[in-house]
Order: sequence, then structure tokens, then C-alpha cells
Amino acid sequence: MALCDAAKLVAKDGKPTVRVHDLRHCFATMAINAGAPLFVIGKLLGHSDSKMTERYSHVLDQTMLDASEKVGALLSGAPGATVVAFEGKKRKTKP
Repeated sequence: MALCDAAKLVAKDGKPTVRVHDLRHCFATMAINAGAPLFVIGKLLGHSDSKMTERYSHVLDQTMLDASEKVGALLSGAPGATVVAFEGKKRKTKP
């Protein structure tokens, strides 16, 4: 529930203050932090523009830290780190 900022869900008078719009932000935030691709989240929310999905999806600090640690493990050659080979077009070198 912390992902959705539970403090905003109930006003001081005890009445719910959550709106459908808030739930859409919550869904997008939970999905992006669970590893769902932005494109998929956008489709689920009915967005035709990825910029709108970016506004809805809020990446948590822990998610960024986890990604940073994974890259660091790859760069350091840590045991268990998996490097994925990229087989794209090779650049032409200048003579």
C-alpha cells in the first residue's frame, strides 16, 4: 500500500478521497516497479502515447538501486551476473 501513498486515501473526516485517476497512477507505478515494460503498461491503460504512460509510472528509489546494483555486478564480473550478447549490425570502421 505504500506504493500508492495510503495517507492520501482517507481524509481527516474519514471519508475516502481516492479517485479512479489515483488508482490508475497506482497501477502504473506498481507495474513499472514489478518490471512490466512501459509499452505493456501503456496498452493496459489505453494510452496511445508513451509520454502519457511515463507520467503515470513512478519509478521507486529501490527499483533504481536494484537496477544499478545489477549493472554494477555485470561490470565487475561478479559470479552469477549474466551478460546478454547483442548481435546487432556491426559498425564500419574508417580506414
